[in-house]
Amino acid sequence: MWRNNEEGEFDDEPDVYFSTGKRKKISKEEQIYGVFGSTEVEPEPEIEGIGTSLNFVRSSGNSALNASSKLRIVESDPLVTGLGSDPEEEPVISPKKFQFTKPTLPKDFGVRISGEAKAEAQKAKELKKKEQVYETQYGKGFKMLKNLGYTTGGSIGKSGTGILDPIIPQKRPDKLGLNYGGFKEQSAKEKIEEIKVEKLEPVKRWKLEDKVKKETRREEKQKFEKDFIAYKREVYTMPKTKTNTMKIIDMTKPQTVVMEDMSKVVGRGAKPLLQMKTYAQFYLDQCRNANKMLYSEVEEAKNNLTTYKYEDQTLRNDIEITRKELEEYRVFMNLYKEESVKWNKVSLSELFSSFKELFNTNSEFYKTCNLPELSANLILTRAKRELIKWPIKDAKDTKYLRLMQSIQNFFKETIPQPYGEEEKLTKYNITSSEDTLQKYMLYFLLILEEAWIPIIVSYINNEWDPKEPEELIDLCEAWKIIVPQEVMLMLYETNVTPRIQQAVEDWDPFTDTISIHIWVHPWLPVLGLNTLGSAIEAFVKKVMGALKNWLPEDDSAMLILKPWKQIVGEKNWNGIMRRCIIPKLAYSIKELEVNPVKQIIQPLEHLFSWLELIENIDSIQIMKDFFFPKWVEVLGKWIQKGADKKELYAWYTGWKEFIPKVIAEDPSIKRYFAEALRLIQEFLK
Repeated sequence: MWRNNEEGEFDDEPDVYFSTGKRKKISKEEQIYGVFGSTEVEPEPEIEGIGTSLNFVRSSGNSALNASSKLRIVESDPLVTGLGSDPEEEPVISPKKFQFTKPTLPKDFGVRISGEAKAEAQKAKELKKKEQVYETQYGKGFKMLKNLGYTTGGSIGKSGTGILDPIIPQKRPDKLGLNYGGFKEQSAKEKIEEIKVEKLEPVKRWKLEDKVKKETRREEKQKFEKDFIAYKREVYTMPKTKTNTMKIIDMTKPQTVVMEDMSKVVGRGAKPLLQMKTYAQFYLDQCRNANKMLYSEVEEAKNNLTTYKYEDQTLRNDIEITRKELEEYRVFMNLYKEESVKWNKVSLSELFSSFKELFNTNSEFYKTCNLPELSANLILTRAKRELIKWPIKDAKDTKYLRLMQSIQNFFKETIPQPYGEEEKLTKYNITSSEDTLQKYMLYFLLILEEAWIPIIVSYINNEWDPKEPEELIDLCEAWKIIVPQEVMLMLYETNVTPRIQQAVEDWDPFTDTISIHIWVHPWLPVLGLNTLGSAIEAFVKKVMGALKNWLPEDDSAMLILKPWKQIVGEKNWNGIMRRCIIPKLAYSIKELEVNPVKQIIQPLEHLFSWLELIENIDSIQIMKDFFFPKWVEVLGKWIQKGADKKELYAWYTGWKEFIPKVIAEDPSIKRYFAEALRLIQEFLK
C-alpha cells in the first residue's frame, strides 16, 4: 500500500525489496501509478485480439481503432484490481478516472507469419528464456562459456560434440552421507522447473502474501465478534445480587469512572469484550497473587516460630553450660591462687605435685590458662640451678638423670594430647606425625635445649679428649633412654663429629704412640660410616702422605692400615695399596739376587706378609715378572756348572714349599716350576 512520507514523496514499491540486483531509480510517473513486476524483460501479456495474426494492412483505414475496440480488460487482472487478490475489497490503487494505455506493438506487427517462421520464433523465444535462466543460475560461468563461443541450445566443445545442457549442481541435505540410499538427485529438467518457480515475479509473490494476511485478519475479526456476542449473552444472564461489592474502574476516558456491576458496562455497548476480559483477568490475578503472598507469609511465620523455639532452647542450654563452666572456673581460680603463692619456695617435686593437682581439677582450664608454659618456665629455672652442679665425668652418678626423667614424666602426665607449636618442632627436623614424639615433648625439648644441651656441648668442646672415646660414649648411652634420638643425632653431627675430624687431622703417624683406630673405631656403631666420612677421608690423606718414604722393612705401616681395610672402602684401599705399597714391594723383589749358596729371603717374606692386604693378582704379577724368570735362569746355570744332585733336588723342593699356595697354584707360576723340574730331570739322566 502506497504511503506519503513527510517530505511529500512516495515510498519505494514493494517489489524493489525482492529484487536481487541493483535498485533502479523510479520515475515520478511510476511513483504515482505504481510499478508492478521486476525490471527484467518479460513476455507480452496475452490480450484478446493480439494472440492471433491481425491483418491491419488489409483492414480499413481505421484498423487501429477497430483493433482497440476488440481489446477486453479482465476484471480479475492485477493491473486493474490492484495489489489485493480479494474481489470484495477495494483495490489498493483506485484512480478516479481509468486511463487506458495503448500496449506496445511488436516489431513484426502487421506482417503475416508463416508456419515455419512461427516455429522458429517460438524456438528463439524459448532459447531466450533458457538463456535468462542460465544467466540467473550460473552468472560468470555462463558468460565465460558465451565468450568462448557457446550458444544457448547448442552443445559445448570446439566441434559442438559435447553435452547439450549444462550440469546442474545438486546440493545434498546437511549431514547426509554420499552412500545414503534415500537421496535422489534432481534431473536437469526438474531443476529448471524449480528455478522457474523460484523466479516468480516479486509482485505476484507479494500479492499472494497480502491475500493470506487479509484472510487471517477477516477470520480474527469474525472470531472476535462471535466471542463478544457470547460474552454479552453470558453477562445478561448473570444473577444480580444486592450484596455485590465488585467495582469496575473504567480508565478508557480522560476521567476515571467507577461502576458497581457489569450490567452498566454491557448496556453502554462501548466497552469491547477484550478490554472487559482484561479487567476481569487482572483482578483475578491480583487476588491470586495476594493469596500466594499471604500463604508464603504464613509459612514464613511458621518457620520463624520453629527457628525461634530451637534458638531459645539452644540459648537456654548454652546459658546452663556457661553457668556450670563459670562455677568450675571460680573453683579452679581459687585453687590456682592458693598454689601459686607456694611456687617460689617449694622444691621441684612439690612443684610437680602442685601443677598435677591443678591439671586433675580441670584439664581444659589448665590448657586455657596456659599453665603448661608457666610450669615449663618454672621447671626450667630450677633445672638450670640443679644441672650446674652436675659432675659430668662421673658416669656412675645417676641423680641428674633421674631428675630429667621426672621432668619428662611430669609433662607426659599433664600434657597427654598433642599440644604446642609446630615451628618449634621443626627446629629438630621432627614432624608432629611421628609416633615417637608427642607434643608433650615440646616443653621437655625446651628444658633440654636451655639446661642440658649447653652443659654437654661445653664438656665436648672444652674438656673431652677425642682419644678417650669411652667416657663420652658411656654418657650418651646412659642419657639415650630419655633424650630423643633426633636430639642425640644433632649433638653428634654438630659437636662430636667435628671434634673427631679435627683430631684425625692433627694425628701424626710418626710420633703418636696410640694407633688411630683405637679411638676412632668405637664411634662407628654410634655415628656410622656416613657421619664419619669426613674423618675417614682425612685419615686416607694422612696415610698416603706418610707412606711416601716407607720401606717394606717397616712393619708399622701394616699395623696402622690393617684395621682400616673394611672401613675406608674398596676404592680408597686399592688406591693406597697400588700407589704406596705394591710398587715398593715389587722393587724389593726386582732387586733380590737369587743365590743357591747364600739366599736372602727377607724381601719375599715382606711380600708374603702383605698377601692378606693386597689382591692375589698383584702378588702373582710381582712374582711372575721379577722373581721366577731369574730363578729359572740361575737353576740352568747351576746345572751347567755341575751341581750336586741331592742339593739340587733339595733346593727345588725347598722353594716349592716356601712359596705360598695362593701364588704357587696359579697356572702362570706352575709353568715355571714345570720348567725347573724338566731341567732337573734332564740333568739327572
